[in-house]
Amino acid sequence: MESEDSDESLLAALSAVTCAEEFTDFIPLPAIDYKIVFSVSVAGIGILPAEFATNGEGKFSNLEWKYIMQIRFRVGTAESDTDRVVDGDLFEIGKRYPPIVIRINDENIRRVRIEMKFVEMLHNFLPKFEYGDITLKFKDETLQVYKALLSLHSNYMAEKLKYAEEGDIVDMGDTDANDFKELLYQIYPTKRPIWANLKSLTRAAVGFQADGIIDRITSYIVNYESMYMEQKITEAIKLELPSAIEELVYKAEQDGYWVDIIRNGLNPELEYGDAIYNYIILPAVAKAKTLPLGTPVRDQFFKEINFRNPPKNDHDDNDTVILIVNGTKLYVNKGIMKVNNDAMFGRGNKGEMIVQVSCELAEECAKINKTPLYIVEVS
Repeated sequence: MESEDSDESLLAALSAVTCAEEFTDFIPLPAIDYKIVFSVSVAGIGILPAEFATNGEGKFSNLEWKYIMQIRFRVGTAESDTDRVVDGDLFEIGKRYPPIVIRINDENIRRVRIEMKFVEMLHNFLPKFEYGDITLKFKDETLQVYKALLSLHSNYMAEKLKYAEEGDIVDMGDTDANDFKELLYQIYPTKRPIWANLKSLTRAAVGFQADGIIDRITSYIVNYESMYMEQKITEAIKLELPSAIEELVYKAEQDGYWVDIIRNGLNPELEYGDAIYNYIILPAVAKAKTLPLGTPVRDQFFKEINFRNPPKNDHDDNDTVILIVNGTKLYVNKGIMKVNNDAMFGRGNKGEMIVQVSCELAEECAKINKTPLYIVEVS
């Protein structure tokens, strides 16, 4: 299926015969909001077995998208004008999902009709970093960012930007801009999955000591279900992520699994090298033996945040703004407010931001038995 405004370059890239060319009664599927071009590429049409691949392609490179769709497949033969449903289910189509492939092995089938009903749609444009209070200068490009937001996620960046004033240009040296953008995509409020470019993200997170993001990467690897633990350790070593190695071994020891894999023939010193074994694995095993069962291997960088507590030092104070909700003061990072459009809030005499609770918001909160203050704090 082809969007009416799809271009010839997309067809060339797909190297496919379109349904519109094969079926005179074919009606193109329009792209939703003209953000996604849907297509069905066809291999071996008329020569069985045939294969159809249903896919979509975003029209913007910085668009993260995913659709959940109810799809039914109908087939028809030359002997009948009636098409019958042969399969149907809920499917996910998105930027990072493989196409839906339909293989036809019945030589009597002459047509296929695909019916789609959109159940859930996600469109999320990634930031282009054209706004901010400081500019980061890389070799080939510059990115405008909010100093307070970077400082919140990385003590290293907080120190590096300590004396940067609004409008300053900060030289990032040989840092790869694409790596750093992967880090920013996780710091900013986007829907980009953490695994989208894990190598680049990890390089930047480790290099700039973004401990909050490192915690999330570590959690992703530790909880990844499609690898054995030994494979996860190998991947963590490739990513140069010692926190993941430590947590994997720590949990395995506390669960009793580490002893089992050693008995089954794993030699961790030989498999992973002397340095990894002596400086990460052995200390993790020792820690697991001494700490009570279920104790986390380390504290998370972002512990439970209480927005009602004022900053403890001058540095945090400079990066914090007061947000007032129904008379209650909340102390919020300036960068968080900026990327969430702080212009929507009212202003007090001392520069405080004030949430204006409309009647509609109050009514919606009452329906779920929550206060506007609660909604703001958990958001």
